[in-house]
Amino acid sequence: MGTAVRRSTPRLTNYSTSVWILFVGFHLGPIFAVAQTIATTSMRALASATVLLTATCFGQGVGPFTVGYLNDLLQDPYGARRCAIRS
Repeated sequence: MGTAVRRSTPRLTNYSTSVWILFVGFHLGPIFAVAQTIATTSMRALASATVLLTATCFGQGVGPFTVGYLNDLLQDPYGARRCAIRS
């Protein structure tokens, strides 16, 4: 018995993308709130900028490296085309 593949419709795509976008930003509020609470009044802008810079550097610096490393690691057991990770 095969599994049924559901055909994607524009409405389903829009709904699932909207839900995904909603959940992606949930971590930002608490992180910036902690940075604003810890920092003094005159240093709040610098604290927010530092948090944003750190998150950006980590996401764009470590993320592609990790995906490339996992691609190289999984290439031998599974084959090059079979286990390609795409970002």
